Amino acid sequence: MPLQRSSWPGNTGQLWQVLRRIARHKRSGTIHPGDLPPECWTVSRRLLHPPEAMERDAIVQALLDYHGNKLKTADSLGMSRATIYRKVHRYGIVTLAS
Repeated sequence: MPLQRSSWPGNTGQLWQVLRRIARHKRSGTIHPGDLPPECWTVSRRLLHPPEAMERDAIVQALLDYHGNKLKTADSLGMSRATIYRKVHRYGIVTLAS
């Protein structure tokens, strides 16, 4: 589960922000893994610069959209499959299909 993999460097404050963000978009029902923001799908310990965070977010969203299929994710983002694998590793992205 993505929430359990996070080191939560901001402790309960960071968790509270994530839950508030989810609640803004989903007012009722069950929270599913796909409802979690991209940073919950990474285990990277380093702070990303804004362009890196945007790239990571796009990769995570495409992986969720294509159910973890890295070839379809790469095609949709205009990258090679090797590049997707390299960036998934670099950003510490974990999906249900990983």
